[in-house]
Amino acid sequence: MRSINYASLFSYDHQASLLQISHFLSDISALYPNFNYWLQYKFYQPSYENQRKIIIAHNGTALLGIALLKKSTYENKICTLYTSPFHQGQGIGSQLVDLSLQYFDSPDVLITVAQEKLIELAPILKSKGFVCTASIKGMYRPESTELFFNLR
Repeated sequence: MRSINYASLFSYDHQASLLQISHFLSDISALYPNFNYWLQYKFYQPSYENQRKIIIAHNGTALLGIALLKKSTYENKICTLYTSPFHQGQGIGSQLVDLSLQYFDSPDVLITVAQEKLIELAPILKSKGFVCTASIKGMYRPESTELFFNLR
């Protein structure tokens, strides 16, 4: 078994990796309409160079997990947190959250979760001190509820 490595990327430095990241996140893109558009034209913008960061988990040949982060004067948000289904249960998501919180260096951090992913993410979020503070039905899709979690 290969070891798990973590690396930080800034989106504006790694345009070539956009296709690989988009493909890796295809499982969750169905939960968010226009996800690939958001990834390419909102998240991956040079004008946001100081406000976006990507943390990846990899084994040297493949992506295992990813966190897409937004840090601004208005919001510290884990926009996307995802671990490959084949690598869940190995602490990758937990480590990605820890590295994300180090990057933000603030008690004011937000993550939103589609209700379909709550069962997977709830244990990590609870262990890191996140609590559900709001929910919005139909925020991204009419039949789904988006849950908002903040650090206590």
